Amino acid sequence: MNSKLNFFVALFRRNFVSIAFPSCVCWSIYADWSHTRNYKLAKAREAIKDSELITQKMPFIRPGALTKDLVNKLVSVGVPMSALVVGWYLDKLNDERYRSYHNKSALYGGRDLKPGERLW
Repeated sequence: MNSKLNFFVALFRRNFVSIAFPSCVCWSIYADWSHTRNYKLAKAREAIKDSELITQKMPFIRPGALTKDLVNKLVSVGVPMSALVVGWYLDKLNDERYRSYHNKSALYGGRDLKPGERLW
């Protein structure tokens, strides 16, 4: 039983990025589509209310417009920036793993290195 669990843990670790990245992309596409659909419905409702307000000669005031715009801009900048940071971190981990292999491999002249010494 323990060997099966270890097998699935290793399989999960090996394929996590391959599963997580498409899942995140699909989720973000769905979230964008859902947000756009709700935004268009809200705009249509506001247009109807706006036409009623114009006929009544009342000024049109949108409560919470500044907050919505701020959140939209924060999301549109924050999501790509966080993806960039996560990608940079994963690349750094991968480089360190390859460095440790390169330093130990006999093919690359594997020898005992001094602390802090790198071959490349």
